[in-house]
Amino acid sequence: QRALAAVTRGRTTVAIAHRLSTAQSADEVLVFDAGRIVQRGHHDDLVRQESSVYARLYASWLEQTRAS
Repeated sequence: QRALAAVTRGRTTVAIAHRLSTAQSADEVLVFDAGRIVQRGHHDDLVRQESSVYARLYASWLEQTRAS
């Protein structure tokens, strides 16, 4: 996380993230499903959309990290 932040500071960067912790720090998140963009926005806004793909992924990730 820190290495990525240092390398991308002051630059436009596209990162493909499978970890939601990486997406949390992004200025903008694009959510793909079946090869199509289904959501776009900031992490906080996407999480608030309760029935959305991103919100469901985030909730699942939270459950898994709490169980560990």
